[in-house]
Amino acid sequence: MFQSSDIKLSHPDHLNDLLLVGNEKLTQEDFKAAIVIYKKILELLPHNLSVQLNLCVAYFKQGNILLAIQILTQIVKEHPNHGEAWNNLAKILRETGEIETAIQCYKNALHLLPNRSLIESNMLFAYNYCISKTPEEIADVHIRWGENISDPTIVQKLFSNKKDRNRPLRIGYVSPDFRTHALMFFIKPVIKNHHSKNFSIYCYSDTQFPDEETRFVQEHVPHFFSCHNISDQALAKKIYDHRIDILVDLTGHSSKNRLLVFSQRPAPVQVSYLGYQNTTGLKAINYYITDNIISPPGLSDHLFAEQLFRLEDCFACFQPSDHAPNVNTSPLVQNDYITFGVLNNFSRMNDWMISAWMTLLKKVPTAKMIIQSRPFSDPSFIKKFLHRFDQQGIDPDRLNLYPYGSLDNFYHRHHDVDLILDTYPDNGASTLCQALWMGVPVLTCSGKTLASRVGGSILHSLGLDDLITTSLDDYIQKAVDLSQHPEILIQLRKNLRQILSQSTLFNAKQFTQKLEAAYRKMWQIYCRRIIFQ
Repeated sequence: MFQSSDIKLSHPDHLNDLLLVGNEKLTQEDFKAAIVIYKKILELLPHNLSVQLNLCVAYFKQGNILLAIQILTQIVKEHPNHGEAWNNLAKILRETGEIETAIQCYKNALHLLPNRSLIESNMLFAYNYCISKTPEEIADVHIRWGENISDPTIVQKLFSNKKDRNRPLRIGYVSPDFRTHALMFFIKPVIKNHHSKNFSIYCYSDTQFPDEETRFVQEHVPHFFSCHNISDQALAKKIYDHRIDILVDLTGHSSKNRLLVFSQRPAPVQVSYLGYQNTTGLKAINYYITDNIISPPGLSDHLFAEQLFRLEDCFACFQPSDHAPNVNTSPLVQNDYITFGVLNNFSRMNDWMISAWMTLLKKVPTAKMIIQSRPFSDPSFIKKFLHRFDQQGIDPDRLNLYPYGSLDNFYHRHHDVDLILDTYPDNGASTLCQALWMGVPVLTCSGKTLASRVGGSILHSLGLDDLITTSLDDYIQKAVDLSQHPEILIQLRKNLRQILSQSTLFNAKQFTQKLEAAYRKMWQIYCRRIIFQ
C-alpha cells in the first residue's frame, strides 16, 4: 500500500514534527499511536489527503478494515484523480474478497500514477481470484501485459557465458521474500542442498527489513546481494555482469516483484518458480517449473507465455518450522462433533467456497467451523460475514472466526480442527503443508488450472489421493462422508507426520537433485540451440 512518508505541511513546525512522529509510529507498527497523531493533525488540517491516506493505512494494519474502506471510498469519491487512494482501496478490497471491485479500482489507479508496472502487477495478482473470468481471460491479461512491456529485440541478446553443456552453472534467485515468509518453507531446503561444485548460487534479495531467515540465506549461499532500492536497470546490469546462466524468479506478480528485471533478459535462461501460481506473461522467461499432476500435458500449456517444465513427482519440497508444536489428539474425540477449518487468505474465500461451506454445515448439523483470516481482526467485518450464514439458517455460534496471529498461534489453531478445507480455484500451498505437518487432513478440490491443482499435487505425493476431489459437489460430499467416519480422521492424525517425513515432499536432498537436473537440461537445450543457430 502507498504510504506518504515525505509530506511537508505548510503549517507550523510543530505539526511537521508531529507528522514525523506519526510516520515513525506507523513504520514501527505502533498503529494505535499513529492513529492518535494523524487524527490530531486532521483536526487542524481536515482536508490533507496525504495524512488521511496514512490514517487509512494505520487503520487497515491495525485491523479496523471496514473503516479504512469507508474513508478511502469517500476520498476517491471527492478526489477521483487521487491514484494512491484508488490503489490502497483496491488492496483492501482484494484482502476482503471484493475482487471485481478491486480490479476496477486498480484500473482507475493505472491512469493516475507514474509507476504503472507496480499497479499492473497488483491488478494481475487480483485477477487470480476472479471467479467471473475464465482461465483464458486471466491468461490473456497477463500475456498482454508481458507484450506491452517487452522489447522484442531483447530475445536476441548476446551473452558471453561459455556454451559448455556440462560445466558448473551459476544459478541466480531473485526475491523480496528472503525473510519470514511462506516462500522460505519451500526454498530453504533447496538452498541448503544445492551441489556446491556443480552449481554456484547467487541470491538477489529485495528484502527491506532483513531478519533471521535473511541471515540463513546469507550464510548458506556463496553470493548474496541486497538489491533493495536498486533500480531494475541497475539490478539487470549487475546480474548480466555476474554472468548468471539461469535466473530464477520466485515472486511472479506478488508484491515487490522484479519482473521488469526479467523483461530485460539479463541471463540466457530465465525461469519462474514457486512464488506465483500462474504465468508471468513474459516471453523473456523461458520456463515455468511445475509437475505432471499440476500440469498434465495439454491441460494448461496454452495459458502460459513460458514453456512448462514438469518435474517428476511433486513440484516442490517443504521444510516445516523447527518450532511447530506436537500433534494433538483429534478434537472430535473429546467434542463428539467434527470441526472443519479454513486457515487462509480471505481473497481465496470466494462466493463458490462460502456457498459450499454453508451447504456442508447444513448437511452436517452438528459440525462447527473455524476460519482464520486477516479481515477477522475487525468486529464489523465479523458481524457482516456471520450475517451471511445467519440468512441461510446457520447459527452463527457454529462458526469461530479468528484474525491472523503469530506463526505459533497459527500452528496451535490446528489443535482445534479435525479437517482443513482447501480453497478453490486457488488452492493453498504452504497452509496445506503446515496443516498436514500438524496432523490435520486436508480436503482439496482440483480443477483445470494450475492454481486449482496445487493441493492435489501435494496430496498425491503423499499417497493421499482419497482427499482429492474434482468438483465442489464431490468436495462437499467427501467432507460429509469423513464426518460420518471419524476413525479415518483420527488415524490420519496419528500417522500424517510419519507419512510426510518419509515422503518425497520432505526429501530435500533428492528433490534438489531433480531440480538441478532440470536446470542442467534447460542449460543444455540453450547451448544446443545457440550452437545450431
